[in-house]
Amino acid sequence: MKWIKIISQLLFVGSVIFLLAFTNSLYSNRTCIDFHINLANENNSLITRGEIMLVIESIQDSIIGTNINEVPIYEIERKIESLSGVQNAEVYINLEGMLLIDVIQKKAIVRISTKYGKEFYMDSLGSFFGLSHNYTEHILIANGNIQ
Repeated sequence: MKWIKIISQLLFVGSVIFLLAFTNSLYSNRTCIDFHINLANENNSLITRGEIMLVIESIQDSIIGTNINEVPIYEIERKIESLSGVQNAEVYINLEGMLLIDVIQKKAIVRISTKYGKEFYMDSLGSFFGLSHNYTEHILIANGNIQ
């Protein structure tokens, strides 16, 4: 009885390893067919799809047609998250070979204007980020003797 249990466990582990190796070989031969940028709250967006596309092009000239193992997913995600209006970015490739980019923007709660003429936004987490050339948030403006 004990040997039947051991053999069945070995068969299960072997089949899992075989399936993982098979799907990895099948998936690694694919190329990136296109990319899609999902920009949450696009109507009043502090960043644009064009800015995100410029970030992608600054990392690699053409992602379309590149082997999916060679697409710098983590570098793209890190550079998009470094944009001032971005709270979070998720970059991944689906099974068809489509590069998907989900971007969540920061939500400004106040616009601050210092006595030195500098202006910036503050979000709900208390972090500061620069103004956008694309859109102006219609929110409370704090000005005066602000250091």
